Amino acid sequence: MGIKKKTIININLFLFFFLAFSGYYATLILLANLGNNIGSRNYTIPLRFIIVLFLVIIFLQKPRIKLQKGLVLFLIFAVAYLSRIFIEYIDLRSIFHISETEFFLYFTSFVLVPLVLTCQFRLSESNYNYAFLGLMGGTLILSLFTLYFYNDMIGNVARISLAIKRGENYISPLALSYVSALGIGVGIAFIITNNLSFIKKLFIYTSVSFSFIPFFLGASRGSILALSLPFIFYFICVEGIKNRVVTLISISILAIVLIILTQYLGFGIFGRFANIYHDIEVGSSSAARIQIWHASLIQFVENPVFGNSLNCEYINHYPHNILIEILITTGIVGFIPFVLFLQRILIKMKMIVRQNKRYFWICVVFIQAFIQNMFSGSIYAAGWLAMAAGLVIGLNTQNGKLRRTYRY
Repeated sequence: MGIKKKTIININLFLFFFLAFSGYYATLILLANLGNNIGSRNYTIPLRFIIVLFLVIIFLQKPRIKLQKGLVLFLIFAVAYLSRIFIEYIDLRSIFHISETEFFLYFTSFVLVPLVLTCQFRLSESNYNYAFLGLMGGTLILSLFTLYFYNDMIGNVARISLAIKRGENYISPLALSYVSALGIGVGIAFIITNNLSFIKKLFIYTSVSFSFIPFFLGASRGSILALSLPFIFYFICVEGIKNRVVTLISISILAIVLIILTQYLGFGIFGRFANIYHDIEVGSSSAARIQIWHASLIQFVENPVFGNSLNCEYINHYPHNILIEILITTGIVGFIPFVLFLQRILIKMKMIVRQNKRYFWICVVFIQAFIQNMFSGSIYAAGWLAMAAGLVIGLNTQNGKLRRTYRY
């Protein structure tokens, strides 16, 4: 029975991490090129529920509920957020970009439930290995699909963006950029914090190398920040000069690789950084995002305690920044427990880096997800953030105590 449960957990962990991250978008790319509408909820909603199903199966192998401090803080925020949804539901005057029912279903199914369940996982070292392989395997397949189907667009984010505006069936370049940044960041983090066999190193290096293809195709400024900030965090928190030197060397090599690849994959990413000031001056999307944030903060100031809406009233949409979104949605009442929740995560990640850095790759997932949601996305769809936070919060309970690095 013990062996059977272990096998079930490993298989579902692999499938969960495969599909919850890069594998989800790899599936959409395949569907798009089979002639299916990837924006159709007939595909996206079932895929997301399958992801939740994997989580439930894993949880049921070792069911228990433990209310860690970080989880309690998030639950307090969740009560405030769900209360806002209920208030808007009974107010027939409220009209949003999606219905209140969808807000509720998305938040509970893709954020609240995944966070609660992943907090309860009691995973072994072998379990984490399968989870990592699932994430990196999805990244490799996504990259190969990108190379095969979108090779004529690599390095030209404007071309794929225009195609989407014309109604053509393409994956968002922003999604490709963030997903590939995750694969690159997690792969490098795993290499510098673990002693690995040759086969596993070869697999990781291959996955990371191919991940640069969708990374350059997406050409997102946010993905650059998402890729770099985890290693800055690691450099600050890790103990020992040797570890910091290894980090500096890794960052330097990554920077050189990015510069070299611009000669072959295009200048999209660095060009967009260089043109930030110009984009704001001419009123591009960069300027629009700043205007949305400014309008949202004014909306919060006018309703500081409880907030007043599920959307930014300026555009009747989420403000593309989860902290600002929480302010306008729940006010200070929800913002304070959420910030304390983030503080608990930060403290825990610092402990992971100092005491058992082989789990740093989980911290990379959380940091990248947080950065992504500071520039795009919304709290009701912050699945990556929720799942990574749950793994970080539950890490001590999963392993009893943090142990030294071992060889795979």
